[in-house]
Amino acid sequence: MSKNMMWIDGNCFKIPDETAFTDNEYEHLYNIVNSPLDDWTQKSKFKLPHYYSKKLKLKYLKDKVEEEKQILLNDLETENSVMIEVHGNSIQTVGCAMKELHTVIAEIRSQSKPLQFISIPTISDEIKTNFLEFKDKVVQKQYKGVEESIFQKAEKLHLTITVLSLFNSSEIEEVTQCLQKYKKDVFDNMLNGRNHLSIILEGLDSMQTDLKKCHVLYAKAKFTDEDENCDLQAIVNSINNFFYIKGFCKEQKVDVKLHATLMNTKYRKVEGRKKFYQKRLPFNAVDIMKDYKDHYFGKCNFNAIDLSLMSSVDDNGYYKSLATVQILNSECNN
Repeated sequence: MSKNMMWIDGNCFKIPDETAFTDNEYEHLYNIVNSPLDDWTQKSKFKLPHYYSKKLKLKYLKDKVEEEKQILLNDLETENSVMIEVHGNSIQTVGCAMKELHTVIAEIRSQSKPLQFISIPTISDEIKTNFLEFKDKVVQKQYKGVEESIFQKAEKLHLTITVLSLFNSSEIEEVTQCLQKYKKDVFDNMLNGRNHLSIILEGLDSMQTDLKKCHVLYAKAKFTDEDENCDLQAIVNSINNFFYIKGFCKEQKVDVKLHATLMNTKYRKVEGRKKFYQKRLPFNAVDIMKDYKDHYFGKCNFNAIDLSLMSSVDDNGYYKSLATVQILNSECNN
């Protein structure tokens, strides 16, 4: 299923394509109403975070759209956003201008740097203990390129589902509502009457095919008792697809790679060099894979889906949570 929607200012819009719309379709799609201005008969409006308004280059776009579409475009600054108003003398002119604006906005969102991510925390006392033991042994064996700083924090172990670019509280709230809708409309129907799901982390794999130049080593994950009707891969795929269709997720994947990152060279700390300018140095994972290919890390209950802020830390040691949707009522293993 292809992406066809995009959330803007609390409304879900069809992502523009080459399709020609009727007056009724434009009116419904962009909430076009009568204009209060004397020289114009129709109006549509929407709010954007400042990030989009800067990228839109509103003055240039305003001149271009007004000249081509014979409309008036106003931008009204507020504290956290910009209100865009489009005025015209027909539903078609307003609709065409809105379509052009939304096309540019969709492109900006697709190219923007990820700021948040949706994840499944994979934390329990068992997993923490086994991961820290694994970390100590690997560091002690002094595999080439391995040092303590490239290991993930035990409190941050998780499965990444998808990354997002949200630029204000309104967009975060929209994603939170989508998480709740996903649970109600999709996830609950996939449970098949189950009231408990447990995730097991077992076995290692690398993001790189050349193990001598490894940058990311991760633990593989699955449900402890999954079957063809309820498996972790299918659930994670369904979350990714749900947010892709809604227009928040940049990429639709046939299969999201199930991985709990254990080691990542982007975490490496080199004394005297700022991380931003630091060239990533790989490590040799050949012997690590030989020694720990089938290593057991433990189990934890699947309780929640989390929307978190990248490169952050909360009071509990996990990433700073922007929203959490409780999936099942059971508590995580302690």
